[in-house]
Amino acid sequence: DSIIKLYLKYLNWDEMKILAHRGYWQDKDDQNTLGSFEKALSAGHGIEVDIRQFAGELVVSHDIPKESCLLFETLLDSYLDLVPNKDLLLALNIKENGLDGLLFEILNKYKITSYVCFDMSIPDTILYKNKKLKYLSRLSELESDRELIGDSSGVLIDEFKSTWWNKETFSDLDGPLIFISSELHGRDHRPQWKKIKNLDLDQKIFLCTDLIAEAEAYFEK
Repeated sequence: DSIIKLYLKYLNWDEMKILAHRGYWQDKDDQNTLGSFEKALSAGHGIEVDIRQFAGELVVSHDIPKESCLLFETLLDSYLDLVPNKDLLLALNIKENGLDGLLFEILNKYKITSYVCFDMSIPDTILYKNKKLKYLSRLSELESDRELIGDSSGVLIDEFKSTWWNKETFSDLDGPLIFISSELHGRDHRPQWKKIKNLDLDQKIFLCTDLIAEAEAYFEK
């Protein structure tokens, strides 16, 4: 019985994936750059990407965009070169309203299917849902509305002040779970990571983090 449990736990963690928050970087100036994304993809990790619009084109930028920002289509060109099977997840953090039409066109143009969109406003999320774009619903200690979960492609689990969830929180959820790592909110990530590692769930689990090398070492154990 104990051997079976260990085997099932191994299978579960084979499903655990890392999402590189704004790429795989060490210097903050390298966040959301083509080099940081290519490094993450080359290491076999999905990526979290901040999306805005500049001069009628989608660009990669967390803050108000400038002309020098990386074009989203340039990133997708590199993604296709590095990930020919198109199976690494693109987690698209939508930073402004009204991008659904342009994003829909570009994702269809590149035939990208391994993606999710998140952090839109509720009215904007409904537009994404109606266009059948893949989106994440959200749960946190401040957000408990499950109305949009049934049609979503997964649930983003956020923790602004504490690790508020337990295993029962996910008992009625079928899709992938994407955890926002605690250090992204300025907190110690280690208690959260330990709790995630001890989960025994059937869903795929993703961890969105800045600490790529540390996460690789910790979860491989």
